[in-house]
Amino acid sequence: MSGTRLERVLVTGGTGFLGRHLLDALRPLGGRLAVIARRPPRSPLAGVAFFAGDCAEPRSLPATFAAVQPTAVLHLAGLASPREAEGDAQGAFAANALGTLHALEAASATSPGALFFLASSAHVYGPASGGLREDHPPEPRSVYGRTKAAAETLAEAYAAHAGLDVRIARVFNLVGPGQGADYALGSFARQIAAIEKGSAPPKVVVGNLDLRRDFLDVRDAARGILSLLLTPAGPDRVFNLGSGRAVPVRLLLEAVLAETTERPAVEVDPARLRPGEPEEVFASIDRLAAATGFAPQIPLGLSAADALAQARAEA
Repeated sequence: MSGTRLERVLVTGGTGFLGRHLLDALRPLGGRLAVIARRPPRSPLAGVAFFAGDCAEPRSLPATFAAVQPTAVLHLAGLASPREAEGDAQGAFAANALGTLHALEAASATSPGALFFLASSAHVYGPASGGLREDHPPEPRSVYGRTKAAAETLAEAYAAHAGLDVRIARVFNLVGPGQGADYALGSFARQIAAIEKGSAPPKVVVGNLDLRRDFLDVRDAARGILSLLLTPAGPDRVFNLGSGRAVPVRLLLEAVLAETTERPAVEVDPARLRPGEPEEVFASIDRLAAATGFAPQIPLGLSAADALAQARAEA
């Protein structure tokens, strides 16, 4: 990869759900890979240099950026759970907005002209429903959505004034192996794995199964991000990253149950219901497809099967 934009890649938050799969997508390209994260990986990251640090603490970054001299910074670090963000607004803004500012500042200081990728979120669209395009006005209503909108504004400013080649992906709902229990598929898979092991009663606790959402396998997401990184800069910096279709949350549960002989009771937890949520939300991915040729490849059934297999291994 000598001489390319991905010759030296620094991934912030690279030990997380998306980060681990993105590293898997980057390895075959042969560039030098480094990660900065608050927590070390649960298992060794083959061929990846690890640096301990927190993007919310600016003193964590200069030494790492100076050591790596990244030609590309993939900024994934931050608070990823909307539920946690609602309970700690100050911490969420520190992690997602200030953390992005510190990463942008370190990149512009040590790697002027570098490629800077920001993982944003569909939550910036707020309560909008239906198929969402990138030109839909951001109207974030949640703490999490506001932190991500602030991060986008900062990234746009550094693209304009600091010469960074900024690419922003508004990520919709990711699914797949290794997802945490704060998310629907991760929760279903972990509950079923516990039932199979006999460590939990035969009951799956759920939220609103009738909501229709855009679910994209995390490995497809990693491939989509890679396609965006390998595409020359164009007129657009912001891209939706999703499957381009909406399916009921119920299908995630059914896909997991198809992989087990267990037939648990299903119990709706009122605490998991969010009144006023739009019934259907999905991404228009026309812009990303036109720029990169991206199209999802992994079916929902495989996402569910692999998520359950990973949950069984960790149960």
